[in-house]
Parts: sequence; structure tokens; C-alpha cells
Amino acid sequence: MDVTNTLADGTFKVVGGQNKIRKIDPKINIYHRCNHVGLCPKRVTIHVPKNAVGKGSKEAQLFDIGVLNLANKYPGEGTDCIH
Repeated sequence: MDVTNTLADGTFKVVGGQNKIRKIDPKINIYHRCNHVGLCPKRVTIHVPKNAVGKGSKEAQLFDIGVLNLANKYPGEGTDCIH
């Protein structure tokens, strides 16, 4: 729903929306090459909690994912050539 890059300080903001009736499964995919030599970048997926998703006039709460050291290994991490 949105694509963005981090600012110099590592922060970023993602905004998206939908106009369909079905529910969305919001997540943040981070693609990187830290400590990785392969052809395709590594992908770390972070699922966004429901309270960080606005609905109608209800504003979303800020979701702070904290500081990530992408040189570490994360559960569910993989590579992704098509994104």
C-alpha cells in the first residue's frame, strides 16, 4: 500500500488505505543487504498491530518498531527477489 525509504536518522512513516470490504493484514517488509552476499536482498517482516491501523474517523496509534540491527537474524527472515 505504501513504499518508503528511511530518513538519515533511520526513521520512516508508512501510510496506506483501502476501499474494499475485506480486511487487510498490514505488515512492514524491510529489504536489506546487511551481512548478506546473495543475489537477492534479505527480507524481514514486521506485522502491524490492529491498534496501529485507523478505521473511518478512528485515528491509528503510533507503532514504534524500535531499533533493529539488521545484521542479526530474525524469525521468518528470508530472501526475496521479487517485491
